[in-house]
Amino acid sequence: MNWLFFYVGIIKSGAYKKMPETEKLYQNKNCLKQKYIEEKLSICRIANKYETTDGVVKYWLKKFDITLRSRRESKILRDKNNHKNKRYCNKGWLYNKYLNDKLSSIQIAKLCEVTRETIYCWLHKFDIPLHSETEEKLYQNKDWLYQKYVKERLSTIKIGKQIGRGSSVIGKWLHKFDIFRQEKYKDENWLENKYIKEKLSTPQISKLCGISDVTISCWLHKFGIPVRSDSEAIHLKTGNHCDISSQAKEWMNGELLGDGCVHSINSCSASFLYSSKYLEYIRYIKDTLKSFGIEQAGKINKRYHEKSNSYSYFYSSRRYTGLLPIRKKWYPDGKKIVPRDIELTPLICRQWYIGDGSLSHPKYKGKKGGNPYIRLATEGFLIEDVKWLITELKKINFKVTWQPNNNGIRVSPYSTKDFLDYIGLCPVNCYQYKFNY
Repeated sequence: MNWLFFYVGIIKSGAYKKMPETEKLYQNKNCLKQKYIEEKLSICRIANKYETTDGVVKYWLKKFDITLRSRRESKILRDKNNHKNKRYCNKGWLYNKYLNDKLSSIQIAKLCEVTRETIYCWLHKFDIPLHSETEEKLYQNKDWLYQKYVKERLSTIKIGKQIGRGSSVIGKWLHKFDIFRQEKYKDENWLENKYIKEKLSTPQISKLCGISDVTISCWLHKFGIPVRSDSEAIHLKTGNHCDISSQAKEWMNGELLGDGCVHSINSCSASFLYSSKYLEYIRYIKDTLKSFGIEQAGKINKRYHEKSNSYSYFYSSRRYTGLLPIRKKWYPDGKKIVPRDIELTPLICRQWYIGDGSLSHPKYKGKKGGNPYIRLATEGFLIEDVKWLITELKKINFKVTWQPNNNGIRVSPYSTKDFLDYIGLCPVNCYQYKFNY
């Protein structure tokens, strides 16, 4: 009874998922019609192709109202298409394959796409001496069975299909020869790596191991590996995925110090958002993120602001699982902070300056007077975050001060030129004015 509740729990948790019906191509009317009518394959050959039985294929042909061939039509088609495969009717060919090449009757039957009984019939007709029982029954050969089961890691079902025997027969002789293999899914580290780190589903892991996904679910529970919820499993299967490179993270860190935003509406993914008064810069954001493998969601939106009589442009990326760790790092409690593990680089400082920096030219009596200085608008961050940024800027030998009246950062006129040289050229024309020293 406990096992019953255990399996019910597995199914409710989302760990047990049925294999998608789309994988059974013989259940697709167009596909089945293509094979049976246009390619003129027999029911037997379609069944072998999709690893099912003749009866199943015949059932779906009738269900789709696909007219079955008569016996006479089948014979004519078989004689026409398989005349090259009737090599077993040639005594010399059959003798050579069976006695010289030492192929079994099953292997020859598979080669000619006929039954084992047909080959036996022609061996008897040509008076070709039969192999011994041991030679014919390959599954009774310990070395052969070890090669197939342990080295080639074939399942008992696949071995049985190769030689025309049931999986139970193969299992019996494996037990008799004491042949066994260490199953990967029984290794906790291997299973955790596949399920948690590589994010494979239970059906994907079960396919790798040649067993059912219920077995994988059992071992996940046995090892105490947390099973995904239904929503996580669905998102993992249908959501967007990309590898965020170190350069992409560096670029995004710079944007996030400025006006960039990483937004999340669920526990599985996040998206990158940006708004600017310049369409050119929004297109630059889109193209840069696309080069990192992050696609745009929908179109760029244009918004009118009545109070200022101006327009702004809004960009949003698709939701990606790879953006979620960035969201959690920058918004641990829902409010943006400055992570302490980022290291200021020319790229980070450039994107930060484009978003929230300004270049001021002091004026005296209406004319330029004195050297220009830079101001970084950091009002949205906590005071301790701003002071940490000042410390990091000083490590790069820039003279900067904190402005307590607005929680901003001022780069001294003595360091302004050095700062602009440090971050390099502006990537867009619309913000070139910020780089004109």
